Amino acid sequence: MEVKPESTVVTGWETSTNPEEKKEEIEVTVLDITRVPSADPTRIGKFDVVVVYQTPDGKTYMVSIPEEEVLTEEGKYDEKKIAELIRKDIERKAKLIGKKLKV
Repeated sequence: MEVKPESTVVTGWETSTNPEEKKEEIEVTVLDITRVPSADPTRIGKFDVVVVYQTPDGKTYMVSIPEEEVLTEEGKYDEKKIAELIRKDIERKAKLIGKKLKV
């Protein structure tokens, strides 16, 4: 279940709010995967997987995923599912990056 720091995952980056535009593919590096007790009060006694990844521009992010979503029957992490969830995390962030907010 160990992922080496040089392991990479191919994912997509939403570069526009236009859903008809093609998503640009990027390659992110998975820096670490850690199994931690879930902080969600509705998931007491369950575990999450915290995936730390780095984008090509050098920015480092993390995403917390319920372990049961990414663990295969063989007890290994499903790389495709992790890539999908990283892509969704990047797309969610991309919608706000660069926007000016009044607070």
